[in-house]
Amino acid sequence: MSNSNDLFNQQLLLANNEYAREGEQLDNTQYCFQKESDFLRLFSNGDMRSLDVFKSEREKFVQTLATSKNRSYKNNLIVFVTHLTRAAIDAGCNPNEMTNLMSNIIKEVENYSVSLDKEIIFEVETKILLVFIRKIKQNRVKGLSKTSQLIIHYIQENLSEPIGLSDLAVHCGRHPNYISALFKRETNKNIHRYILEERIKKAKHFIRHTDYLFVEIAQLCGFESQSYFSVQFKKIVGCTPKTYRNN
Repeated sequence: MSNSNDLFNQQLLLANNEYAREGEQLDNTQYCFQKESDFLRLFSNGDMRSLDVFKSEREKFVQTLATSKNRSYKNNLIVFVTHLTRAAIDAGCNPNEMTNLMSNIIKEVENYSVSLDKEIIFEVETKILLVFIRKIKQNRVKGLSKTSQLIIHYIQENLSEPIGLSDLAVHCGRHPNYISALFKRETNKNIHRYILEERIKKAKHFIRHTDYLFVEIAQLCGFESQSYFSVQFKKIVGCTPKTYRNN
C-alpha cells in the first residue's frame, strides 16, 4: 500500500513541478469545489450520473495550470486522473491496479504530440472517466448476488437518511433475516457495519474536498449528532475528524 501511495504522490509532484516551471499563478475564478465534490461522490459509487455532472460542470473544475495552453491542458488531465485514482482507491479498488492505470494514462498524456483543445481534452477525459467507473462497478459487484447488489445500491443512494434492515428488506423483496445472513456470508460484514463504514467513507470525502462544518458533514452522512459522528469516526479511522482534516 505504501508503494502505491508513493507512486501516487510522485505523479502529483510531477504535475506540480510542470506547473512550477511554467511560472503561471493559479486562476481559481472558475474553480468550484462543491461541484467537484458532488461529482467525486457519485463517481466513487460507480454511479453513471457522475458522467452527467462531469459533462455539465467540467468547466468549473478546470484551472489555469501553465502559460502554454497545451501544457495547461495536459496538467489538468494529470490532476483529473490523480483525483479519479485516489477516489477509486478510496472506493475499494486495488491500489496497485489503480496506480498502474494512472501511470499508464499519464504517460500517454505526456506523449501527446498533437495540439490540444477543449473538445479533444473533453473526449479523452470522458473515456478515462468511463474506464475508472467500470473498474469501480466491477469491484463493487464482484462475486455478489443480485440481492446483495440491491442492498449496496440502496445504501449508497440513501446514506444521508436513516437506513433500517426493514427498509432494505422491502427494497429487495426479501425477509430481513434472509438478507442479513446473505450479506454477511457474501461480504463478511454485517449490514449495519457496512452502512457505518460507507458513511465514514463519505464523511472522509467531504472533509477532504469541502470546507463544511463537522455538524453539516454529520447530517449529510446520516449521523444522528456531531458527537456520535466524531466517536464513530475515531473508532474506524483512528483519529478525530478535526485531526483528519488538519493532516
